[in-house]
Amino acid sequence: LGMVHQDRGQVRETIKELEISLGLLKKKAGEGAHPAIAETLNNLGCAYVGVGEFDRARKFFEESLKICESSHGRAVTLNNLGNLELR
Repeated sequence: LGMVHQDRGQVRETIKELEISLGLLKKKAGEGAHPAIAETLNNLGCAYVGVGEFDRARKFFEESLKICESSHGRAVTLNNLGNLELR
């Protein structure tokens, strides 16, 4: 649902939905590494970039990197961090 809001340009709603999703994922999977948690953290980082909250975005990207299991997930998050540095 969060990504639907993002596609519609409703970034604050995206953040709200992604934060709910993250809470549910962490509750179900625990605090351990899980690909869906890493992806949601990365998506939250992107959403925070969209509203200009760059420090907060960086926090989510870095947290995602800590638990990313796949090389593709790491590459996507590293790319997003690189784009953040260009701002």
